[in-house]
Amino acid sequence: MPKNSFMRFLYYLLLVVACSCIGGKHTDPVWKTYGSIPVRPPESTISLTYDGGNTYWALTSSKGSKGNTLMVLPAGKKVWEKETLSHAPSGLWHTVLADEHGMLWLASNKSLLYCDLRDLSQGWTEFTGLAEGDIMDLAIGSNGSALLGLNSGNLIEVDLEKTTKDGTSSYLPSLKVHRIPKGLKSLSLDDRGDVICVTTEGSLSVDLGGAWMENWEMVARMPGSNHDLRGDVLDHRFYMAGGLTAEYGYPMDSYAYSKLFAFDPETNNWEVIADLGVPRVYCATGTLNGQLWVAGGDLLPEKGERHTTRMVQKVDPKSGTVKTAPSLNNNLSAPLAFNSRGRLYVMGYTNWLGDAQAPLYVTSIGEGETQWRTEPTGPEGKGAIYGCKYKDQICIVVANTYLALFDPITNQWTTIDMPLKVRSPQVASINDEIWVMGGRDTNNQAGVQIYNLKNKQWKMGPDLPRELAWGVGFNLNGQLYVTGGAAGKSYNNRTFRLKNK
Repeated sequence: MPKNSFMRFLYYLLLVVACSCIGGKHTDPVWKTYGSIPVRPPESTISLTYDGGNTYWALTSSKGSKGNTLMVLPAGKKVWEKETLSHAPSGLWHTVLADEHGMLWLASNKSLLYCDLRDLSQGWTEFTGLAEGDIMDLAIGSNGSALLGLNSGNLIEVDLEKTTKDGTSSYLPSLKVHRIPKGLKSLSLDDRGDVICVTTEGSLSVDLGGAWMENWEMVARMPGSNHDLRGDVLDHRFYMAGGLTAEYGYPMDSYAYSKLFAFDPETNNWEVIADLGVPRVYCATGTLNGQLWVAGGDLLPEKGERHTTRMVQKVDPKSGTVKTAPSLNNNLSAPLAFNSRGRLYVMGYTNWLGDAQAPLYVTSIGEGETQWRTEPTGPEGKGAIYGCKYKDQICIVVANTYLALFDPITNQWTTIDMPLKVRSPQVASINDEIWVMGGRDTNNQAGVQIYNLKNKQWKMGPDLPRELAWGVGFNLNGQLYVTGGAAGKSYNNRTFRLKNK
């Protein structure tokens, strides 16, 4: 892909939409900030939001109208259209808000509605049982759910517990009410995750207990939720290829990516730098001689079934040119790839879906070589591995078993018992420590375990901002990041960075 046609997703730049007063309850504009948008919002937009499926939503108003119009810009489209799938009711809505759990909210002064973006055909449901007063503003709380402020002096956390039976979803609503001064004008969150309530009498900070922002900050959003990820760093940028989500587009559906993504820490932007020509999942992304190499994993062709591949592609990060590289000698459904001492190592289990344990398959290739070299096998295990590089060593988490380090100089593996055995965590190294973050098969899927390579001791770290597995961790310019993944209520499109203290 030529550089001048790169699809830049300039998330976390400032897009400000002045939201006019609906119903005459207050006259000050309400300023909403979201990531930048690829297509100019419709005229008369009063509220704008972005969901985890790479779709934008807007409320528009017109003079003399009895109700406002809900508009949608579906993922990948260039034209706004009137939303029709959910049959949004007419009303004097002043805010549309997509939370972090796959729900879309509509608020007027007197009513609050919600709709599941993963099942728009169910339409809208009214959230009942709210306290007296007019709804003045909506925001996303630190827990990813909606917050609403009423002019009667009530700050309300709303939540929905989704259950599915016989293919039909239902939602159990709940709420928590906090007293604040009357005359609310706006809601926002500070750097700690506390809620800032601006009222006619001034501002008030309310601690609701979601303190992950003391340790983490959200710095970007990917162009759509994504998981089953691997990646590596080249020239101060992080790269990852492919991935899969069940929450993409309008309406939300399963989607596999054929793109190679890059994250720039200077601008906090994600960018698509190449199209690989076919969706790839669980593929390894590594570096060799200034090129990105995408190896193995599964292909999901438009015509045909998902299947494991030996295919390797190399991409020039400057031009986006994609070329075929030497194929792997073995099928690897969920490999990792890291460069150590000028060689690209790819490793994974050949029995990914089997029950039996097997040795880890390891192969490598160097600059100018046309065939992969088989290396000594690694520790026994099964399933997908997740890992990182520490100096010249490669570190992996073997599912529900142990941490393992590979030294390419000696071709030796060292295994390390873990306090809590997990599957499919996010893994990164920083300051002589290996951070094992989240993962499945554990009571706390946001929990963080840290292994110090100097004193050879484990300790617990600050919980992730949310439950996560199947995402990817990375160290970029001495900063620790986590992006993508899924667990809990939804897939994830957010990129988090550990705060330096």
